[in-house]
Amino acid sequence: TKENSLTHKKSIRFLKAASVVNEEIYDILEPVYDIDKIKRFTKRFINTEIINLQKGECRKVFLSAVTPLGIVVQYDTIFLCKNIFTINDKFGYATKIIMNDINNYSEINNINRINCLCPFNPESKIDHIIFNNNLAVFTADTYHPMIKKCNKTVHSERFLIKDEYNKVKNRVNFLNKTKLELISESIRCLEEAKALHDILESYYIAAMDFSKVSEITDNIIKEIFG
Repeated sequence: TKENSLTHKKSIRFLKAASVVNEEIYDILEPVYDIDKIKRFTKRFINTEIINLQKGECRKVFLSAVTPLGIVVQYDTIFLCKNIFTINDKFGYATKIIMNDINNYSEINNINRINCLCPFNPESKIDHIIFNNNLAVFTADTYHPMIKKCNKTVHSERFLIKDEYNKVKNRVNFLNKTKLELISESIRCLEEAKALHDILESYYIAAMDFSKVSEITDNIIKEIFG
């Protein structure tokens, strides 16, 4: 049990390190994006696609997660939507601004939506937004590969100041590679934790009286439904 706990802590430390490296990438990228251009695009998108959507509340979920099997994405939820709008953004910087602006507008106007949070930085980054099965705004990046089933794709390169980006491109690529290595190490720790968990579970299964579980379940059902 102690080994399992320590291995999970190691995994979390690697993810935190990856998040710190990602913030460094964003700091470098900030001056090489045309922020005004991103915001003009977002304003047009809101006026075209979101302004008349259904009122309601905001739910917060994770569409993707770091697991012992790697990064798992629940694409089926996205495919439920009639319209899928994909922003292809390798580093996620442009989509961070776009998603925040869409969410701020939706918050002020009480638009019904599901915010799919970034598993690496859930406090400050939204990866995708789903609007009541009508529309999904999906980020395609290193962790969420492009999907074929989409109505329109926008490439974030259109917002770059190319000459400025070329000056920092090698540095950004190096840091991105470092971040991916840290995430891979975090996943390796989770694989190890899963193996330890399976050993623990083998003892628990042998020691379980499953008839008691069924009895407790039946009692809870009777308590709820009468």
